[in-house]
Parts: sequence; structure tokens; C-alpha cells
Amino acid sequence: MVDWIRVPDNVLFHQGHTWVRQEAAEPEVVLVGMDDFAQKLAGPVGIRGNPMVGSHIRQGEKAWSLQDGRKSVDMLAPISGEVVELNIGLLAELENHSSKVGALDEDPYDKGWILKVRPENFERERKALLTGSLARKWMEEVSDRLRLKMSHELGVVMQDGGKPMPGMAKNINGEEWDQLLKEFFLT
Repeated sequence: MVDWIRVPDNVLFHQGHTWVRQEAAEPEVVLVGMDDFAQKLAGPVGIRGNPMVGSHIRQGEKAWSLQDGRKSVDMLAPISGEVVELNIGLLAELENHSSKVGALDEDPYDKGWILKVRPENFERERKALLTGSLARKWMEEVSDRLRLKMSHELGVVMQDGGKPMPGMAKNINGEEWDQLLKEFFLT
């Protein structure tokens, strides 16, 4: 199942399923977003409670919330720093409640960024993040845990030869949604 989830080498992952990536063009600024696992589990959802430009986020604390109707889950900041830009195009696309959000579906680690942040202490905080083979191993373990929880409510199961459906968590009731997403997103 991990083949279904992208884990690029140039991205640092927070275990709450957010990520951070430095850009060569702007080394003092990092991109922040939700990882491929998060967007595939939760599917296209609205983002609420975005920090505003000029505000500060703290590593391991709520940065924004994913919301689908009455269902929501907080996403944790992978890094501390000042928000310098929001991906307005992505946020507008999510607001349209599209069943498919191109930027997230095509590449959540490039076009699917949510925030640009000027980190406070990137070198210190990056030590708490996962990358490379360690990130792939973690994602395999997370995927295995999810596979054990899969049922007919989450979509086609691996034993049937299918891959999990993007947005599979949308098919479960509110209480199970809360339990599943809180477990995987550490909130």
C-alpha cells in the first residue's frame, strides 16, 4: 500500500502527516503542507483556521484544520515560524468542494503546498522530522496500521486486489472519523 503513497526524498515529514521542504530559490523560506497519506485518507476537504500572513505557527501545534461538513481534524505544524504566504489558488480550489483537487492529487509536495513559512530555527527543528529511508519506513508502518483497520466502509480492500480510495475516510461515520483521523494525525 505504501506504493500508493508518495514519499519523496527532498521532503521532511512530521508524524502528524504534514511536511516541510526548503526551496533553493528562497532558502530563508520553507513550504509546508499535508502529506500524500493525509490527502488520500481525508480526501478533498476544506481547510479551516489557516494562520494569516504574519502570524506564527509552532512545531507540533495546530496549524490548520481539515473540514468536511461536520467532520474535522486538526493538522499539526511541522516547523515553527512566521507565515509569509498562503497558497491562495489551492485554498480556492478546496473551497469549491471539488471531488478532485488537482494540486493535491498531482503532487502534494509541489503544487499542493499550503503555507510558506520563515522558520525560527530550522536546523534544530528538522531533527524531529523524518526524511529518506526513515520516512519511507514510517509511511510503510502507518500504511500497514491503516490496512489493518480497513473495512468495507473504507473502500476496496487490498485482499480484493484494489487500492484504497482517495478520501476513504469520508465514507465512515463521525465518531469513527474522529477516532481514525486523530490516531493518524496525532491530535
